[in-house]
This record gives sequence, structure tokens and C-alpha cells, in this order.
Amino acid sequence: MAGFFSHFLIFFKVINWGLIPGIPLAFLTFFNNQSIFWRDIIISVEPIPYLITYAFNLTLAGLSAKLAQGVVLAYYGARVEKFGLILSGGFLPRFYCDREGSWQLKRRQQLWVFATPLVARLILFVMGVLIWYWTHNTGTDLGTWALLLAHASFMDFLLDSCPLWPVDGFLFMLAYFRLPPNFLVRVYLVWDMVLHNRPLPKSFSLKEKWLLLLYGPAAFLFTSLVLIFVAFYVGQGLSANFSGIFGRGTASIIITAVVLLAIRQPIAVLLKAKNIGTKTVSSSSLPPVQEYPGTTDSTPHNKKNSSWLKKLIIILLLAGICWLLIMPYPYRPGGQIQLLPPTQQQIQAPVDGKIIKVYFNGGDGKWIKSGTAIALMEATDIENDTLKTEQQIKSQQAILEKEQANLNKLLNTPRKEEVELAEKEIDVAKQQVEVSKQEIEVARQEVEVAKKQLDSAKSRFEFSSREADRYKFLAKQGAVSTQAFEDKQKLADADSVKVEESLKNLLVKENEVQSKRSTLTTRETSVQEKETNLKLVLSGAHPDDIAAARKQVEAARAELKRLEQQLKYNKDQLQRTQLLMPIDGYLVTPYLDQKVGSYLDRGDTFAVSEDDRHIRGEVKVPEYNAGEFVVGAEVEVKLAAYPDVSFMGKVVSIEPTAASESSSATTTGEHTSSSTERIIRVIVDLPNVDKTLKAGLTGYAKIQGSDKPVIVAFTRPIVRYIQLEVWSWLP
Repeated sequence: MAGFFSHFLIFFKVINWGLIPGIPLAFLTFFNNQSIFWRDIIISVEPIPYLITYAFNLTLAGLSAKLAQGVVLAYYGARVEKFGLILSGGFLPRFYCDREGSWQLKRRQQLWVFATPLVARLILFVMGVLIWYWTHNTGTDLGTWALLLAHASFMDFLLDSCPLWPVDGFLFMLAYFRLPPNFLVRVYLVWDMVLHNRPLPKSFSLKEKWLLLLYGPAAFLFTSLVLIFVAFYVGQGLSANFSGIFGRGTASIIITAVVLLAIRQPIAVLLKAKNIGTKTVSSSSLPPVQEYPGTTDSTPHNKKNSSWLKKLIIILLLAGICWLLIMPYPYRPGGQIQLLPPTQQQIQAPVDGKIIKVYFNGGDGKWIKSGTAIALMEATDIENDTLKTEQQIKSQQAILEKEQANLNKLLNTPRKEEVELAEKEIDVAKQQVEVSKQEIEVARQEVEVAKKQLDSAKSRFEFSSREADRYKFLAKQGAVSTQAFEDKQKLADADSVKVEESLKNLLVKENEVQSKRSTLTTRETSVQEKETNLKLVLSGAHPDDIAAARKQVEAARAELKRLEQQLKYNKDQLQRTQLLMPIDGYLVTPYLDQKVGSYLDRGDTFAVSEDDRHIRGEVKVPEYNAGEFVVGAEVEVKLAAYPDVSFMGKVVSIEPTAASESSSATTTGEHTSSSTERIIRVIVDLPNVDKTLKAGLTGYAKIQGSDKPVIVAFTRPIVRYIQLEVWSWLP
């Protein structure tokens, strides 16, 4: 492996130098999206069984780091004697790489050997975070595994880089500060001397004494805490995977067993160190400090010059890679898909009525063409309404004719007959006025005659009255007889009566004159009215009357049209009493023949028809891929139920706006955070000839997009990350 990877030394150097911007990018990405990060940890990572998680971490994070360390050791010329699995801490399987040969290398080479697992885990951490960010909302599991890799790599880096226990970080500390390989043994022996009240060697400086005294308790405390924490974590994971294997006490038994295994190895190491100290250390001295490894010259790694054939192969390989990177690649954005229910349509009663015939039983899968009659209804109410509406139409037609005739009459005025009649009425009225004037003249003459008669009666009455008074005086004197007096008195009374009669006759004649004058006034008014009427006749009908008549005609015509429309609607409803198949398909509702005789209100469902020859699905495509495809693009779908079968379809619609999918997650600090992802909902149509597609099935869909060079297609997430995420961090 060292010989093979040596040809790609520049590539690995670029990756190492890439950590300088990569680590800040990864942490900035994490802090800017930590709510989504912890949500995905809880939703996607935690439900994965512990053994699967541990196997994944062990294989990628652990194996890759130790393989890289072994390759670097071999590259520098050291021999790797052992490589494989060991029980770290006495209970935890971990990959192990023999590093004894590194003590024969130069100090710089040793630093790279011990730093390689740490650098490898940092590379995996950066790659995991960025891949998770690029793919977490695509609907695939790649984001979940990238997140798991980033999480495991970072935790392994923290544990492996700590210099307080014997891991790569501890060895890196020894090489960097030029400490002896038996540093832990010396720490234990120093504390053994202190606990047994033995003086420390005088060759130790004060700084060295405090370093040895402080490092021991710190390393012991840290190692104990880490072992106990890891043991409890592993025990809980195993108890979750094997719940109930030992009954109710399964968790306690497994955790206790793991903890005992965890503390067994540190105790054994302490006992071994004590035995070493008892054999090698006297009461006043420590074993001599070993010469720092790397002070002697080690055999450097001599790189042989590659032959011209190897160079040609490398050049051809690089040329092939460049050619491959510019080849057109069918870029296919995708997302999670869920199949929607097949096309269904309810067959509802269009009218109120009773089912009298059913032509199909339903529920038997029989294919029926669209427009086929499936049942017949009886609607007596609509038939009655139809007859009633026909009678109303006849009545309304008569009303319309009457109003139209009235309008025509108004529009055709004045007529010659009406004008002549009005003129004749004026002539008659004027003649009556002349008659009234003549009658008044006659009445006036009669009044004059009555006045003269009254004056004559008054004169006679005055004479007879004086004559009666004279005879009365003479009768008292005895000059005339009483009879003569009485005769004169009777004559005077008669003349008085004639005066009254004449007066009454005068009053009657005067009243007749007044009556004639009133009649004259009335007849003169009638003449004026007749003249006014003639003017009206000559001027024609009034515009308001014509407008009112037209409105009456329009209202009558509108009512007639409404009744005709109602009649048409009723006849249509009568025709719709035959229930038809709305689509090509089959009837889902069974036992339809049992509905004969049942009464349905308008809008009640009689049966449900379905066409499952095509199934539609909803694809949730991330918003950044919205412009990569169009309606009509081909779609390839793989479902969880049929992972080995590809279903082909087409895009039928794309929502014009991006939708939000909000979710919440609880971080380890018990803080609840919310995140919103933007997606485009795309509806695709899939043929379902063999009836294998069912509503509700889920999977993943890829939509045909435009062709792009391979390097462009596979670096789009990186370019988009730089263009958007990194750009957003700039002030």
C-alpha cells in the first residue's frame, strides 16, 4: 500500500494542507446549522442500532486511521509487525497498528507517524460535515452516514489526541517534547517512591519533579473517567440491542460486566508496572533514561526513480482522469417520493330520486368504459316540475304579448282617429259653452222679468195696504162697513203673498243664472282639457311611459327566458337520471345491486370509480435543483418495496413556489430548536400496467436533467456551498 500510494504523494499533501481552511469551514458550517445538525442526529443517527453504528465507526473511522498510520510507517522504512483487532481497555474492539518501529525513525518522521491517525480523523470529520451539509435535504441516507462518520471521527479524534493516556496523542507528546518511551513507567515509579517516602533522584530538576508528580494523578483520573464513561455507553448500547436476554436485569448485567472488563486492564497495567519497579529500581535511583529515539541515524527511505514505463502509465492515467472529468454526464436531481392514491372519482346522484335499475354489480374488477350507464334513477319531483314549468311558460308568453301590444300602442301614437276624436270633443265642448252662454242670457232676462213682477207686486201691495189701513180707519169711524174693510184687507194680504211669490221667483231665477254660469265655467274648463288632450295626442306617448312599457316587456321576456331555462334544466336533469361511468376504470364499490329501491338525495355517492393504470407520485426535490428539469422530463423511481426494480415515468407538474418543511429537534443541552427546509413538490406519472404500484409506497426518484461535465456534476454541492454558504459568512 505504501508503494502504491507513494505515486499520489502530492494528492495527500494537498488534502493535508486543505485541513487549514477545511477545519474552520467545517466548524462554521456546524455552528451556522447546528439546529439541523442535532435534529438529524436525533432523528436519523440515534435510531440506528448500536452494533451497526459501532461497526460503521470501527470500519471507516478506526480502520482508515490505522491503515494510514501503517502506510506512513512503511513509507518511512519501518516494519509493521502487527496489524489487526484488539480489545482496547479489555472490552472494546479497536484496530491496532504496531508502532514499535517508529522509535527507530527520525523525530520528524515519528511526529508524522503519530499524527497520521489524528489527521485522518480530522479529514474524515471535515468530509463528513461537508457531505452531510450538501446531501442532508436530498432525501437519501448518504447525509445520515456522513453525519455519523463526522460525529464518530471527531469523538475518536478527541479521545485519541488526549496526551493523558497511552494513545497516539500521548506518543505525539513524547516525540514532540523528546520524552522517553517509558515515560509512564517512570511516572509510576516516581509516585511509588513518593508514597514509600523514598527520596527522588537528585538529577531531577524541580520542573521535572512537578511534571512527573502532576501527570500521574491527572492521567489516572482522566483514564478512569473515560473508561467508565465509555463502558457505560457501550453497556447501554449492548443492552438496547439485546434487551430482555437476561430478563429485567439485562441492562444491569451487561453494564456491570462491561465496567468490570474496563477496570481489569488498568489494574493489570498497574500491577505490571509495580513488578517492573520492584525489579529495576533501588531505593535511591530510577532506571536510566533511554536515549531519545531518533538521535541515531536511521536508514532513510530511498525512493527509486520510476522507469519510463511507470511514468507513461501515470501520464496516461492522469490524461484518462482528465478526459473522464470533461465527459458529459446526465445530471439527475432527485428526492424522496411517495405514491399518491390512484385516480378516483365518485359517482354522485345528480338529482333526488330512487334507484330503479343497476347494470353493474361493482367490486369485481370489471373494466368499464367512460360514459357507460351503470344505473337508472326515477325522479317524479322533476317530472312534476317540468310540467308545471311548461304551463308557466304558456302563461308568461300571454303576458309578454300583452305588454308588447301596449308598447306598440305607445310607439304608434298619435293616430289620425285619436286626433279627429280629440278635435270633435273640443268642438262639442265649445258648442256646449255657447249653449251655456245663451242659457245664461235667457236666465238673465227671466231675472229682469221677475224683478219687474216683484216691483209690480210690491206697488200693488203698498196700494192695497194703504187702502186697507184707510178702510180700517173709516170702519172705526163708521164711514164704511166692516165687510168693505175686510175685503180691502184680504186684497192687501193677497198682494203680500204675490210679493213673496215674486221674490221667491226672483231668487230662483238668480240661482238659475248662477247655475248656468257654473255650467259655463265647467264647460270652458272642459274645452281647455280637450284642447290639452289634443296637444297630448298630437305630441304622442310620454318617454317615461314608453320606457316603463319597455321595462315591462323586458321583465316579461326575462321571466319567460328564465322559465325556458328552468324547463331545459329540468329536462337535462331527467336525462341525467341515468348514472354514467365518469372515467375508464372499474367500480370499487361492491354489491351495487343491493341499492335498487334506495332513495338518494342530490349529491349522495352511489359508487366510486377508479383508474389505476397510472399512479402519480409526489417528489420532494430540494429547492436548489428547481431549475434543472422541466415538465415532461423522464423520471426513474426505485421504491423501498421493490429495490431491484426501476419504474419509469414522466413529470406532469411542478409547483410554482417552494414549500417549507418545518421540524424540531432537541439538542444535548435540552434546548429545542427549529429548522426549515425548502423543497419543490413535483408530481410524476408512473405506468402501472402490472398493478404492482400501491398508494403510499415510498422510495427515491431521479429526474432527467441537462447533461453536464462529470467534474461539474459531481462538484455542484461544493461550488454551491462556496457560492452561498461561504459567501454568507463574508462581511
